[in-house]
Amino acid sequence: MGSFCSNAMKSKEDLFQEHYSMTFKNQGLLRRALTHRSCRDEDDGNNERLEFLGDSVVGLVITEYLYSKTDLPEGEMAKIKGKAVGREIMAEITKEIGLDRFIYLGKSEETRKTKKRNLYANILEAVIGAVYLEKGLDEARDYVMALWAPYLQRIFQGEYSDSKSELQEFLQKRGEELPEYRVISETGPDHDKEFLIECLVSGRVLGRGRGRSKKSAEMTAAKAALTFLQGEGL
Repeated sequence: MGSFCSNAMKSKEDLFQEHYSMTFKNQGLLRRALTHRSCRDEDDGNNERLEFLGDSVVGLVITEYLYSKTDLPEGEMAKIKGKAVGREIMAEITKEIGLDRFIYLGKSEETRKTKKRNLYANILEAVIGAVYLEKGLDEARDYVMALWAPYLQRIFQGEYSDSKSELQEFLQKRGEELPEYRVISETGPDHDKEFLIECLVSGRVLGRGRGRSKKSAEMTAAKAALTFLQGEGL
């Protein structure tokens, strides 16, 4: 039988309930929600099934909100939902509310510094799944909306935009070639690189961007290119 990954005087589920003023009748359910697969007690399991459930609960709540509170067409609702339920925002919420402090992790996972975004997003989904099972849909809905409301507002204000997708859609509507991205320079040590990337359309350089990753530099370059193209039509 696997041993549980904690020698603390107080369990993490106790600390969780104290911190968030939330009581679970089913303590095993909360323990399972907080347990990453790298630290699995055979009696209680890990949180992967609860992640699956929580993902569906979040999707339903956000979809319901967009349907009832906006007049957006289906395509726009789908875009906003996609951003709202993405790994980036879920990981930000987990860090903002300090949920990462209550995760049971195995030693191998505790020492890893990469792929934290998925881990953080997954624990939030698992907790939401547990809230749904413990307290029902109404309380789960309130819980999700309390966490997501400021992020939805920021999405409506244009944050978390996917400039690469927006540029591609813009070009497709005009019947133009899809953009290409080319690395101009790569500076700094491996742990702290900076990339300079340019965005080309039909061989023309329409934007450049810098970033700590190729993805972020491409996003910046795409945004610059989109701004240029939109300005051309004025």
